[in-house]
Amino acid sequence: MERLGDICLENDVLVISDEIHHDLILKGFKHIIFSTVKEEFNDISIICTAPSKTFNIAGLQNSNIVIPNKRLRDLFTHGVVGQNNMMLPNAFSIVATIAAYSEGDDWLDQVMEYVEENFKFLKAFLEEYLPDAEMIRPEGTYLAWVDFSSLGMTDDERREFLLNKAKVALDGGTMFKDGGEGFERINVGCPRTILEECMNWIYKALKKETKKRKKKLYSSNSSSSFLLL
Repeated sequence: MERLGDICLENDVLVISDEIHHDLILKGFKHIIFSTVKEEFNDISIICTAPSKTFNIAGLQNSNIVIPNKRLRDLFTHGVVGQNNMMLPNAFSIVATIAAYSEGDDWLDQVMEYVEENFKFLKAFLEEYLPDAEMIRPEGTYLAWVDFSSLGMTDDERREFLLNKAKVALDGGTMFKDGGEGFERINVGCPRTILEECMNWIYKALKKETKKRKKKLYSSNSSSSFLLL
């Protein structure tokens, strides 16, 4: 990240850093805000965060934009914000944001403990029932990144299979552009009963599909056989 920042600094490139998941960090890891890597990065950075992901209040539509450099902050405040009426949060979102940041620490700690246990459950489930699928070790958020490429399906085939056969909607890796082929993103920020139910649906659908393919292959081989006399 430091090297990337240096390149941007050398070429006068403004960095808009989306750090909306920065509060959702698992034990043993630390989130580093871009503008804190080097003091000089304060002059080229706009840091975007929000309480929406952390405290599950996306419906209140509130966010935070941190601009350390005064010149950039004035340009943003009087230009982008002023001309587009962006600084008009509703009354509920203001109260909720203040409450979340001032009184939500204990709640967030409990949430992250639960999320971590869900990650452990998902990893154990994959190892036992879908050993060919591999979950990348997470460092934060409530989103698991799972490699399903070993299933032998294209991304389109897997998406259709998950939706129509398993009845589960995941975020396909290709929606995140290059490097996401073969992957699915699974949200574990939910009750474990729901996560377990969805994974069982995927497992049962895959088991049924595998059995169907084997039967089709056997039928194909049988129909092409012949007897030598």
